[in-house]
Amino acid sequence: AGIRPRRDIVFTGVVQEEIGGAGSQYWVDHLNYAVDLVVIGEPSGNTLSLGHRGILGLWVTFHGRSVHASVPHKGVNPNYALATFLQRLSANQSRLGSHDLLGPTTVSPTLVQVDTQSKNVTPAWTRVFLDFRTAVESANSLMAFIAETAAGLDYTIGPGWEGVDIPATDEPIFGYYTPPDSELVERVSAALSRGMGRPVALSSYQFATDGRLFTPRQIPVVGFAPGEEYLAHTVQESIAIDRMAESLRGYVQLLQEF
Repeated sequence: AGIRPRRDIVFTGVVQEEIGGAGSQYWVDHLNYAVDLVVIGEPSGNTLSLGHRGILGLWVTFHGRSVHASVPHKGVNPNYALATFLQRLSANQSRLGSHDLLGPTTVSPTLVQVDTQSKNVTPAWTRVFLDFRTAVESANSLMAFIAETAAGLDYTIGPGWEGVDIPATDEPIFGYYTPPDSELVERVSAALSRGMGRPVALSSYQFATDGRLFTPRQIPVVGFAPGEEYLAHTVQESIAIDRMAESLRGYVQLLQEF
């Protein structure tokens, strides 16, 4: 349309967002120019997403003594310790913290593994993967939460992914968070609202994005896109044409004003 944006625009199509964000991490590590704003194109329903919770994955392993299933009294079955732990975990979830915009910290036990494939042998160990989505907690506070929940049980804690250490820090684990009262949000919100012809609502993502990789570099991040978050990764995932058109008007106005 012959209209030039006010500054240079870089479009990045990155890989492996679902498994650690190697593409965005590479981009950040090799960044040799200033970046004033990153707009994450994850579905936000044409709302302005100002953040999401962080992620910490941990394996909690319960230890026992393996025996033949016909003589369980001669062994120690760690599955019972796991069962006790999971009941306590369900009861203790409400004690985790919350953030005004990002919402509550949650923990989901997802995978359960044992050391044997034999149906007639009790395991020597069993472990559960805990998927924490963190609003205000740190790695240290979550380790303490697990220790309290697993008190009296024979357990160890390990990192969720090979080659990734559990950080010993009291720093809150954020994905990203851009304060709603910041000048940047006011400018972006005003431009998107003018482009769409209606006020843009402020929101936060429930899932995680590569936005978390820009936070350590103090690069401002927002999310804006026409898709619907609740449809992500489902067979119903789609984008309504009118939503697409509305988002394009918002993008164009943002590029002209920001």
